Amino acid sequence: TLSENKRRDVEKEIATLWTIFDENDSWYLDENIMSHPQYPGFLPDKTDAEFLESNRFHPINGLITARDPGFNMKECDLVAWYFISFGGRVDIHTVHFHANSYIWNTESAHRGDTLEVFPGIFEVATMLADDPGSWLMHCHVDDHVGAGMITQYLVEKSEDPVQCSSVDDEDA
Repeated sequence: TLSENKRRDVEKEIATLWTIFDENDSWYLDENIMSHPQYPGFLPDKTDAEFLESNRFHPINGLITARDPGFNMKECDLVAWYFISFGGRVDIHTVHFHANSYIWNTESAHRGDTLEVFPGIFEVATMLADDPGSWLMHCHVDDHVGAGMITQYLVEKSEDPVQCSSVDDEDA
């Protein structure tokens, strides 16, 4: 069953996809232009840089400038975050968490709040959700965040006063 395939060392697992969808490559571009003219009798220049950029979407999990309903956790939860990026040279993303940090393991453990995700690469980070509130998570690449690669995650405050156990960098 699905519950048997979960990690047992964390309370929650969250998967995220960071990629740019380029509608300029769509087979339906010409049809879409004809069916949604902005000005009667006006056809855009499909080589114009502004037109090309207007057709690129920068979502997280397919949602632009949105709050993903799956990005909720409880105070003191240990959360495994999974990051993947597809695409080409423009799909280099710098994932930044506000308010909470994570542990990222390579040859040794690193604590941080910003993680680089490259095209075709899968990264895993573990976060102790110890700062309650509604916080931003976004790509630090300026035109990516400006085009919607931003969301929120919620750390629900515990009703009981709690002291989160610290995550030992060696164990994360």
